[in-house]
Amino acid sequence: TALGDAAELAALQQVFRGQACLIGSVKSNLGHLDRAAGATNLIKAALALRCDEIPPSRNLSEPNPQLRTGEAHLEVVTELRRWPRRDGRTRRAGVSAFGVGGTNAHVVLEEAPQVPRPDAAPRPELLVWSARTATAADALTPRLPAHLAGSARRRADVPSPLQSGRRIFTHRRVAVASTPAEAAAKLRDGDVLGRTDSTSDRPVAFLIAGAGEQYPGMAADLYLTEPVFRSVLDECRETLRAHLGGADPVADFLRERTEQDASSLSALLGRNGAGEQSDATSETRALHPALFAVEYALARTLLAWGLRPSVMLGYSLGEYVAACLAGVMSLPDALALVVHRAKLIDALPGGSMVGVAMPVDELRRRFRLDRRGLDIAAGNGPQMSVVAGPVEPVEQLVADLQRAEIPCRALQTTHAFHSRTLEQCASELTDWVKVNVQLEAPQLPYISNVTGQLADADLVCDPSYW
Repeated sequence: TALGDAAELAALQQVFRGQACLIGSVKSNLGHLDRAAGATNLIKAALALRCDEIPPSRNLSEPNPQLRTGEAHLEVVTELRRWPRRDGRTRRAGVSAFGVGGTNAHVVLEEAPQVPRPDAAPRPELLVWSARTATAADALTPRLPAHLAGSARRRADVPSPLQSGRRIFTHRRVAVASTPAEAAAKLRDGDVLGRTDSTSDRPVAFLIAGAGEQYPGMAADLYLTEPVFRSVLDECRETLRAHLGGADPVADFLRERTEQDASSLSALLGRNGAGEQSDATSETRALHPALFAVEYALARTLLAWGLRPSVMLGYSLGEYVAACLAGVMSLPDALALVVHRAKLIDALPGGSMVGVAMPVDELRRRFRLDRRGLDIAAGNGPQMSVVAGPVEPVEQLVADLQRAEIPCRALQTTHAFHSRTLEQCASELTDWVKVNVQLEAPQLPYISNVTGQLADADLVCDPSYW
């Protein structure tokens, strides 16, 4: 710019009188960066020092005449130029940033001194080999020391061919060593771990989540790329529209994600401030049916790939998905049940939930949850509990926990799930299930949230269970 060039070139002429100076601008490389110009120039200068090269300024057709008005020799770098290190001469780069309001900043970078880097201490590494039979694996073991002992190879080269250059067979052997010589010694001494492991037909468990980890756009990629997922999800959406007056609760999970959605996910996971969710991922009446549909479609996709679970566990809402996959209820019945259940819950008073890093019994006793009208909603681990109840008592509990410096985190929820609050709709839901849902014995094993044991026909065929 006329104003900026004049000020900067005049200053350079004064400072570098009788000397040469190479100059350039990051604006020609990346465009007008406004407030980010100074930081970007700093990056450019640091990379020039590191890479021993000065990047060019682009599209210079006619140099500013002011470059030659003083005693300094100023030259704009228009082609990539080497910037070699020289003995006895320190390389430096100056970075200027001039704000519109007159705020100026100048930073001088000096190259770091070159110091010899000591050899890194040897790290233990895995030496892995395998064979189709135990005899073949054992026969390979004594042949390896001759290859390793006194090897001039770099340590990192030793395990590579054995681990990535061969197939992995059932009978496996492992040695842990920091150098080829140490590995050879261990092999000669028989310091080897052996294991026989099947490489196929391994048991797989399905863990199906409840509400709380959802975010807008979470199913978009699967819907576009996986035909089975798309087909099953569309089947669920058609059924849900019939129950919800034409509304499509799944649509928010299928739209392209934005930066705002990413920040909402961070908020859901407790990694930034409170974030606002869209209606489709916050209201119970829309969220629960949508989440059921996405999880069911994902499970059906895994089944189509040949992954048959040896056991399933559905957490909270996820148990309805597990029950449907296990044949306890048909898909139309399960969708109708989830929709009706969500409508009943949505009509209840709102509530809050908070995760607390304390054992269940200690938390209940120390903070007198019964007197506060609060319930233990879940015991997620020996040191992790979830409390649920009306909004104000939960907020008071959170304040007390913070004063006691006990880690806790409020959960993204509209109601106090897994608490006495939901008992208000239990009998109505039981009566509805009796009339509208056909219940059968499980055909695939899954664990009950109520008992912690495998679900059986006596348990899940009772309408009151649901």
